[in-house]
Amino acid sequence: MNSWFGNISVNLKLGLGFGLVLVLTSILALTGWTSLGSLIDRSNWMSDITQLNASLTKLR
Repeated sequence: MNSWFGNISVNLKLGLGFGLVLVLTSILALTGWTSLGSLIDRSNWMSDITQLNASLTKLR
C-alpha cells in the first residue's frame, strides 16, 4: 500500500485528497440537512401539543 502511494504523482495525490475532503463534507452536509428536517418535524409536533394543552386548559 505504501509503495503504491509513493509511486503516484503529486497531482493525483492532491486530487485524491481533495476528493476525499469533498466526499466527507458532502456526507456531513447531508447528515446535517436530514437532522435539521427531523428537528423541524419534532418542533412542529411540540407546537401542536402546546396548542392542544392551552385549549384544554381554557376548557377547564
